[in-house]
Amino acid sequence: MRRDRQRQARTRRPKGARQGGKAGWRQDLFHARHRLLTANERLTAQQRRQLCELFTHEPLIAEAWGLKEAFRSVYRSPSRDEAERRLDAFLAAVDRAQIPSFSAFADGIHQWRSELLAYFDEPTTNGYADSSFNPGAGANDAIFAVAAQPDDRVVIGGLFTTVDGVGRVRIARLASDGNLDGSFNPGLGPNNTVRAIAVQSDGRILIGGEFATVNGVSRPFLARLNANGSFDSSFNASVNNPVFTLAVQPDGKILAGGAFTSAGGTNRSFLARLNSDGSADAGFDPGAYETGTADYSAQIALFKQEGVEIFNSFPIPPDFAAFWRQAAQQGLTKQIKIAQIAKTGLFPSGIEALGDIGLNLASAAYWHKAFPYKSTLTGVSGAELADGYEAASGKQWTQQLGATMSLFDAGFAALKASADAKDKGAVAKAISTLKTDTMIGKVDFTSGPVPNVSPGPIIGTQWVPAKEGSKFKLDYVVTENATDPSVPVEAKLVPFNG
Repeated sequence: MRRDRQRQARTRRPKGARQGGKAGWRQDLFHARHRLLTANERLTAQQRRQLCELFTHEPLIAEAWGLKEAFRSVYRSPSRDEAERRLDAFLAAVDRAQIPSFSAFADGIHQWRSELLAYFDEPTTNGYADSSFNPGAGANDAIFAVAAQPDDRVVIGGLFTTVDGVGRVRIARLASDGNLDGSFNPGLGPNNTVRAIAVQSDGRILIGGEFATVNGVSRPFLARLNANGSFDSSFNASVNNPVFTLAVQPDGKILAGGAFTSAGGTNRSFLARLNSDGSADAGFDPGAYETGTADYSAQIALFKQEGVEIFNSFPIPPDFAAFWRQAAQQGLTKQIKIAQIAKTGLFPSGIEALGDIGLNLASAAYWHKAFPYKSTLTGVSGAELADGYEAASGKQWTQQLGATMSLFDAGFAALKASADAKDKGAVAKAISTLKTDTMIGKVDFTSGPVPNVSPGPIIGTQWVPAKEGSKFKLDYVVTENATDPSVPVEAKLVPFNG
């Protein structure tokens, strides 16, 4: 019976449909697709008449449309119990209809039933604007930060100086319906942009940004307001550069991130945890160190105390060598499971200098000889480039070989693409839209996060003992390829301690 119904669906043609056989009928259905997909309550009277005419001649399509609407009704249910009742009715209707595509869909519904119904315990937004929230004319300039209070009032910060026509300088609070909350008055407000807001459990409000004063009082970059918007003089974080993000921990301590190098009267580079009065939390930071530091005992002691097992750093080679040797002497390396080192970990010479404690250090590669790409300029593969370098120099290959070759690939491609290879402006213009293949893979200057930037992959790697017979002590293997799955993974990442 099901085959008969499907055969009828293929051969019937609604009244007034164009002639022309199967191709013409498919075209009629193509033109009706928007009406078929539109929610019933959004159809116009004319669209309903057109669908009725289609359904008169195509009962199978009518039945499928009815099932679609039945499933939509589940999510319009006023409660979980009603949703469950409607879902059961939908599944029963699918079982009766015996339409293969809906039957497969129903199988998935059965599998995810509890998750689908959980929506009614914690409803999520459908992306439509909430008509119950109307800020009127809104702010007169950019808003960069928003924070919701437990009572559904909303604190906003940014560049604005008025909200809905009322003076509110760079910080304001809205009622739950979007109207300006007149009980919150920050006075003169911050004298420059607000970039971050966080609400404490006691209702006081933290603001961070590029300002130097708040309501005429000196509080550079980080300040706190009382629940009514007045300046809170009990909080002074002494931050030396802008704050861009804020968060309050359950214990009331404050996390701040930004461009600063000191906070709370203590050296804190870019991230700090503060106490309720704005002073630095001494238990949060292992202590910044100056380049060229000779003694890392304080950092090592804290890492041991906190049970650190994963270590990630970006030091210059002499600093890491000093730190890692001291870490081995003081027992820290015994507890480390993964140590990923940038800069120092890029080249074999830096790892070989560490001796045995350099084995199994993880790193990251912007190019590896395993990359499956060739130079468009020379036709040489990554393996051929690395092998040729080792044969000619007697030294182990490095990832800079492929990176440098890719510059030549892209550079010559830009010269070819430019209107005049001798005109710097023409070449620059060609680079701005350049899309070409190189030794490191695809280079696309139109795909970057900002103009004239082409992002590239960073591949996970690890330094391991070289295979027997190698003339080098170490081998640099690919362990992860998430940013470019075309690069073959050569080995599984092993713990630093084997």
